[in-house]
Amino acid sequence: MPESNLANLGGARTARRLPAFESEVLASLPVAVIATDLNGYIIYWNRAAEQLYGWTADEVEGRNIIDVTPSAESRAAAVAIFDSLTKGQSWSGTFETRHKDGHTLRVDVTDSPIRDQQGKLTAIVGLSKPADDTQEVTVTTAHGFHELIARLPKRIRAAFARMPADSPRDLLRNFAIAGLLYGLAWGVRISLDLVIPDQLPFISFFPALMISAYFCGLWPTFALLVAASATGAMWTSNNDLWGLRILAGALFFVAGGAVVAPVVYARGIQRRLQAQDERLSLVNMELKHRLKNLFAVTSSICFQTIKSDIPRDQLGQVIVGRIQAVGSAQDLLSATGGEGSDLRTLVDAVVRPLSPDASRLDIVGPPVLLPVEATMPFAMILHELATNAVKYGAWSSAQGRTVIEWHAPRGRQLEFRWHEEGAAVPGNGKRNGFGSVVIKEALAQAKVQHKIGPQGADCLIELTI
Repeated sequence: MPESNLANLGGARTARRLPAFESEVLASLPVAVIATDLNGYIIYWNRAAEQLYGWTADEVEGRNIIDVTPSAESRAAAVAIFDSLTKGQSWSGTFETRHKDGHTLRVDVTDSPIRDQQGKLTAIVGLSKPADDTQEVTVTTAHGFHELIARLPKRIRAAFARMPADSPRDLLRNFAIAGLLYGLAWGVRISLDLVIPDQLPFISFFPALMISAYFCGLWPTFALLVAASATGAMWTSNNDLWGLRILAGALFFVAGGAVVAPVVYARGIQRRLQAQDERLSLVNMELKHRLKNLFAVTSSICFQTIKSDIPRDQLGQVIVGRIQAVGSAQDLLSATGGEGSDLRTLVDAVVRPLSPDASRLDIVGPPVLLPVEATMPFAMILHELATNAVKYGAWSSAQGRTVIEWHAPRGRQLEFRWHEEGAAVPGNGKRNGFGSVVIKEALAQAKVQHKIGPQGADCLIELTI
């Protein structure tokens, strides 16, 4: 992409100049407002954007947004996001960007395509602000320092809030381990009384805290820290100087907290990275599997269309149209990961393009909005069920049909059923490849029952929405 397009953009700047009042309103907003044309060249950049990214409006106007705000690591993602925006799709989420001086910062972004009165796309507008956990604070004055101190608890809470949550069973196990560590540290300290009585009262509790911080997580370690502070204080002195004991326990609590907090936080980051690696591994396997499915589905579409009674001079157009519809469904699988989706819209976009004929697919169900975290896995399951139906299920023959229905009898409890009928499925009905893993495990928060009968697949999904 060219670094600058000022010469070609001069006329556009004049034609799109905002009235003075509207321009002042946008300039005074506390969030960064950036507008580009459909090629990505910046046509508006308000004062908050100058403060957030360090570039003045004159420095960036006419440059491509891809060359200005994304970091090196997020550039490819920025290109993909902008491509979806030019197709009329909105996008929002947390994104890594870069400042003029080169340092990176994470921002919360909402991007929207802009249409004219005739509905034609004319521009892209993005609103951005620092993410809560990485908000930039310039400490150059006493006021800035106080502002940093005031925000510190919020940033610490946000950091710990992002740590993976343990299940109740895991939490009980971790508390048990912390209790065992406390007992071992207490026993070691009693043994040390034979050598160094009444001295170094907390010596055996520091290793226990470190081990607990790594293996047990935040709350079990916090409980161990409280118990160790109280127990160690009892060894501080044999006399009645309770003030000295309380002071010693408080100092150990602060020192121990300073030691274990980085360990707990680092362990949380490690666990998130491990979970991300597992998700990426599943995504990579899914991509390979989906590619194989695409070849199989394309072959099946071509074969079924050629066997139909469509005139030969129309076969090419029909085949191309069906393959393009499948491609559109693939786009939706990637586009709906960051936002919720209407269930019927999702079914229509992912499943209907694979149906050999409209009469062989029935869709029945009330309006239901899937939550953000369930949309992409649900789309993957639908895609897998549909491709299986085309390859060796109800849609692999001329008679089979598929019925999709759902309802929510208990308000937030969705019951979704995929049922195939009218086909004769060869073999023993057992298919336990990666496709079956996707259907049964992609939607972790749902209860999925999937089986292959003599007429095709039957799948029941129960999901709390």
